[in-house]
Amino acid sequence: MMKKIETRIFRLGGILQLGFPQLERNEIEAFRSLKGFRFCGALKMWHIIYYKGVVGYLNGLHKGRYLFLEDMTDLRHIQDVQAEQQRKVAHVKLDKAAGMMYVKHTYDTHFYKALRVLEDSHYDSVNRRWTIPLGENYAKLCKSAKSYAFEIEASTIEKSTEVEDD
Repeated sequence: MMKKIETRIFRLGGILQLGFPQLERNEIEAFRSLKGFRFCGALKMWHIIYYKGVVGYLNGLHKGRYLFLEDMTDLRHIQDVQAEQQRKVAHVKLDKAAGMMYVKHTYDTHFYKALRVLEDSHYDSVNRRWTIPLGENYAKLCKSAKSYAFEIEASTIEKSTEVEDD
């Protein structure tokens, strides 16, 4: 049976987005391969960049499995989410046994650049997270997070042999 997925258009930072207000965990995993698939904390929904024909593209890509329902809102009356309304979060998993930390964060150019310059930091595009050695880098990460108004949600990995993804 094909599952119907509701969509909602909104404007984030001046760019139109197509949001999915009621996704379940398995659907989120199925859509992670979509380019630019992100979470908007202010609206509490996953989204991608909107363009004319994106709903048709998604329906073709997931034919038989999902049916995306197009938001028929007039584009002149779309909700605008201001940058200051967005919740900026850095999810940090600490693996003390391996001496590493794994960081996923709300996209922010300045914070991205701050992570990029940390010693031996590496962006893992497969798992969509930063891999950074612990030590002084953790304090630097916290300082950068504070200066760019990020909240840190930290957890510790018990076994370094099995690093689970969010």
